[in-house]
Amino acid sequence: MTGDELPPDLAAIEQALRGLCQPGAALRGRVMASVQEELRGSERADFWQYAAGVAAVFLVLLNLSVTVAAVSPPTPGLDRNTVATLRGQLDQMQLGLPADEVNRQCLLLWAGEQLVPYGRPRGSAGGMSESPDR
Repeated sequence: MTGDELPPDLAAIEQALRGLCQPGAALRGRVMASVQEELRGSERADFWQYAAGVAAVFLVLLNLSVTVAAVSPPTPGLDRNTVATLRGQLDQMQLGLPADEVNRQCLLLWAGEQLVPYGRPRGSAGGMSESPDR
């Protein structure tokens, strides 16, 4: 007896069972239809998982942007009287700026009072300022 052969009593049982259960002709079609249905269901689940992930990322970014906007420091409020006072103070300091430049800077301050600042500037703006050691 080789490794592939069954003992005579088991071979007889196998022969008896083979004759009892033969798959029906429609079994292959039913199995294939069930497999296709499961594959379509998993594709739909993949799409909805992707859509849920995109929505979650969108909500996190929206929350982050709203939080950053709420935390930004408030800008000081300027009205026209404050602008006129500032213009007078700049004139008294005798900075050597032309009157047009002083007016322009005061108007820029007044116009930008409602803007949200992105950051606090540090240092001079690219060599535009005049320092005593230059």
